[in-house]
Amino acid sequence: MPTVMNIEDKIRKAIKNTVSQMRQYKNDINEACEKSPIYLLINGSFFYRNKKFVKTLQSPKRIIIKINKNGTKEDIDIIGITDDVVMNAHYKIEKSIDNIKYVDLNKAIENEIKVMGDVIFLLLREIIGLRSISQDVSNHFIHSISLDRSLDEECKISDDGIVCIKDIITVEKLLGFISEKKPDYIILTEKDRQEIVRGYDQLLDNAITDVKMPVGKVNSDNDTIFKKINDSLNSQTDEYKNALKVFQNDRRDNNALNEVLRIAYNFSTDALPLVFLFMSISDVKPLMFWCTVDKQWALYRSFSILPWSLLGKKEDLEEYTSIISEARNSAFHHILPFNTTIDVNLSDVEIKAESIQLFHQYNKKGRSGLRVNDQELIDVFSSFARAKQRPVSFEFWQNNLNVFKAVSELSNDILDTLIILWNSHQTS
Repeated sequence: MPTVMNIEDKIRKAIKNTVSQMRQYKNDINEACEKSPIYLLINGSFFYRNKKFVKTLQSPKRIIIKINKNGTKEDIDIIGITDDVVMNAHYKIEKSIDNIKYVDLNKAIENEIKVMGDVIFLLLREIIGLRSISQDVSNHFIHSISLDRSLDEECKISDDGIVCIKDIITVEKLLGFISEKKPDYIILTEKDRQEIVRGYDQLLDNAITDVKMPVGKVNSDNDTIFKKINDSLNSQTDEYKNALKVFQNDRRDNNALNEVLRIAYNFSTDALPLVFLFMSISDVKPLMFWCTVDKQWALYRSFSILPWSLLGKKEDLEEYTSIISEARNSAFHHILPFNTTIDVNLSDVEIKAESIQLFHQYNKKGRSGLRVNDQELIDVFSSFARAKQRPVSFEFWQNNLNVFKAVSELSNDILDTLIILWNSHQTS
């Protein structure tokens, strides 16, 4: 069965890479290997499961590896898959597996392929393009705006007041086209423009991109949903790397820092939901985890080596977003030049009390407490606020590049695994 052979090779390679990565800093594994043979059980996930983001349950199917030292050579062999061991740690070292029930790797792969289903392959659907749609406009001149990919020009206006555009453009460009192409006797009022803008906003809200199931084999160059995601992740990683290099050359360059913060914030808000998706895929389809276990471990390590203790934070994906968000808000929402709260001593200012309101009606909203002269100005002064001050070291931003790379590499590897499964299914 070609699928099993291809997948088995991929799993064995991923496992060997994972063991190599683990042994780079896990002394207990290295020490245990000196007393070979040992059995290493690898858990089905490496991240803390925040139920707010990950609704699926971790798969109980764990990999069993035998590490046997033969002189200066070390053999790493995958024994099979077990669901007979309770584990909380990322891995577990055993001297014997005599009391552990397990299934041979080959058989485990066959079992998983049988229940793989078709839903997982939705990510391999190919992009067709924007669907043609139309939106009515309440306007005396323009009656509708249509999106039509078959147009041979960017924009055209028919005599009956239908605006057709080939692609999504800015509203300023749309209004410019309309002003340019309309008859001279038509005068667009401000109200007309507002009605066109409202109609165009509704069209954008309803815009849809069509996709189709691939025919035959797929490769990494196919314009699939997952390829679009990977291209974006790879592009963001390159952008962050370049921005970080500029900032590293001049730590006082606020523009460079702001670019680092901007990319990091966008990544944390958009890429982390993908990480949660990958976790759920691994839960529901453990075969996907076995095939990408080395990239999963690399991603875990990229998060774990961030300077959590220096930031007073726990090692958690939600905390990761919080750190970046607070640093970004501190930099971007900082027009007024104050880093701390200002305490103004009013003992030298005459402030006359005017009244104090007592016994308000229960649950009735209204001003309560002391009222003084110039209360309106005091209310305005008190309304000013500053961003939360949370500076983050360059070390964090530097290590964060590893997170970018690890997410991109895991995403690429999941795509490769899906392609292997899909293509093998096409030829079987």
